[in-house]
Amino acid sequence: MPYESYNAYLSVNNKTNKSKNYSQTKMGLLSSFKDSLSYFQVAIDNDNSVDCWIVDDSDVKDQKKILSPLYELRNGDIVTWQSEKWINVLTDNMSDLYYRGTLKVCVGSLVWQDVYGSIHEYDFTFKSDTPTNFGTSDGRILTIGNERRTVLIKNDEQSSLLVKGQRFIFDKRAWAITSLDSLSVKGLMSITLEESQIDTSKDNLELRVADYKEPNYEIILDKTSISLHVGRTIPLGITIRNNGVTLPSPTLSFTSSDNSICEVDADGNLTSIAEGTAIVTVKFQGQSITLNVTVSNSNLETKYALLINGDGFIVRGTSKTFACEFKQILDTNYYLTINNMRISSEQILNGVMISPNMKLSVVESSEESSNISGQSATFSITGLDNSSTTYASLISQANNTCVIKGNSVGYVLLHVVSNDGSLSAEKKIWIKSAI
Repeated sequence: MPYESYNAYLSVNNKTNKSKNYSQTKMGLLSSFKDSLSYFQVAIDNDNSVDCWIVDDSDVKDQKKILSPLYELRNGDIVTWQSEKWINVLTDNMSDLYYRGTLKVCVGSLVWQDVYGSIHEYDFTFKSDTPTNFGTSDGRILTIGNERRTVLIKNDEQSSLLVKGQRFIFDKRAWAITSLDSLSVKGLMSITLEESQIDTSKDNLELRVADYKEPNYEIILDKTSISLHVGRTIPLGITIRNNGVTLPSPTLSFTSSDNSICEVDADGNLTSIAEGTAIVTVKFQGQSITLNVTVSNSNLETKYALLINGDGFIVRGTSKTFACEFKQILDTNYYLTINNMRISSEQILNGVMISPNMKLSVVESSEESSNISGQSATFSITGLDNSSTTYASLISQANNTCVIKGNSVGYVLLHVVSNDGSLSAEKKIWIKSAI
């Protein structure tokens, strides 16, 4: 094919000479891949049928090369080949034509128990280029203690939780971690272990788990009963402990005895649907606990909150308007949330204050809080220590709004008190320079 015609062909087919050669090479590799004497189907982690080549890397019998044109090999992959387990310790991407890895035979496994009580087992190989880490300074004596081993395991979310001092049992001995390295090689963790003594009082030799603890789960609810009115959705407050240790992210299951009264989703959010009673059951690892739920159509005791709206700063020499509003809280079972903040009684946050006689409530939508008309309040300005201030001046106030002028750089407190004295709020305002 003439050069000009070849270039025209590449242009029409949106290809370059390199991409065409790549496609042809890839097709040639795949067409004859399974005909090679080095072809095998192996299991890699959870994939039981990976097409690959496995070839001798050298005269070292415990090391092989693995190549796969379709499977993306990664450091730390556990490859099961001819009834043996191997770990991939070095991976190359060969121009996206195929992936090549270096396999080392696994000689054992580390077994441990996590805070959830679950047992994990990771295959390992010995690291051949182990750094001694035995450097000394002048005038110091080097003492080499018990036997040591450095092993390589897959570095993932679970193995990354291992810590120095953690113990294991293999080769009929106990070992403790003296150092961890998860940075030198991506996907692999290098662990240096020092021989220690087996303690039959806490080491389970049958399971090969050091410091084994029989799981003892405890489910703790913030409340054993709850009252809601129709149309509410709230998160359930649940703590799970194992042998006294709080579990960070336990997977729980929830059921309601009557889904027409209330429902609970997979994340533990309880929704009240209709008037009546139901029992919610929470389960974890064979343990369960119940919550009595009462749903009512009647209005609960009404509570109020006072808010100050407006920015938290004024440019010196300018004026700004601030307004206050009264909020009616329709439910009194939980924390009040306003402007995405959790607010407790007698606590001032962003100009919001709950009067001391109020219960804690949740405000999640406009259906659960509303503005109150016909209420009025009075504004005033002080310094941060409640003394008089010249940093700002209260120019005017009317209809629950006020105008403040910034006089000089500094901070002031804007106060607002309902005319009946039952509610109050404060807002810190910065008078800042125009420069």
